[in-house]
Amino acid sequence: MGGVLGAGAMMILNASSRGRGTSARAQEKEEEEEEKNTQEFTFKTFALRTPSYFKEVDVDYEKGGLRGANGLELLIRDSRLGLAGNTVMLNKQRSPMDPNTNEPLFSATEDLGNVEEVAEKLVAGENERSKGAKAVLKGGAKAVLKEAKKETVDGITYYDVSYTKKVSFVDRIVRTRVCVHDNVLFTLTVETDLERGTGEEAQSLDDIVTSFKVL
Repeated sequence: MGGVLGAGAMMILNASSRGRGTSARAQEKEEEEEEKNTQEFTFKTFALRTPSYFKEVDVDYEKGGLRGANGLELLIRDSRLGLAGNTVMLNKQRSPMDPNTNEPLFSATEDLGNVEEVAEKLVAGENERSKGAKAVLKGGAKAVLKEAKKETVDGITYYDVSYTKKVSFVDRIVRTRVCVHDNVLFTLTVETDLERGTGEEAQSLDDIVTSFKVL
C-alpha cells in the first residue's frame, strides 16, 4: 500500500514539475515576442521603450525646426497608416536660478509641488492654450484629469498624469510622466486618440510611460 501511495505521489510531483516547465517556457516565449515588438531608445540622460511601430521623426532640434519645439529632445510618431497624430515627445528644461539665492528653483520633482498640484497645472495649461480664437471655434481642449500618481525608482520621483482633451472636437488622451533630475525638468508626453488609448493598446501605452527613466 505504501509503495502504491509513493508511486502516486511521485506521479503528481512529476506532473507538477512538467507544468512549471511548460509555464516557464510559455513565459519565455511571451517575453521574446514582446522584445521583437518593442524598441529601446537610450540617450545620455534618459531611456524609454516603445512599440516598434513608433518611428523617430527627423527634427532640427538645435534650431527648433518644429513649431513649439522649445526644449524638444525626442519626437516619435505612430508609423501606421492614418495614425501619425499619435506621438511620443520628450522635452527638457533646465531650472531657472532664483535671483535671491542663486540656487536652482527646482532640483527635485517634489519642488514642482505634489502630484495632484502638478496634474492640475498640466490640465489648466492645456485649457489655457486652447483659449485662442481659432481654438475656441474648434471647441477648445476641454481637458479633464483622469489620473495622477507617483512612483519612486532608484531614489528619483516620477509623477504620472493622464487626462483627456479634444482636438477639433476629436477625443484624445494624454499620458505624461514628469520628473526632475540634475536640476533639469523632464516631461514625457504620450498622446493618442481616445479609442486606442483606452482600448486594447492602453497597456502598451502605459508601458511607454513607465519605461521612461532618467540616467
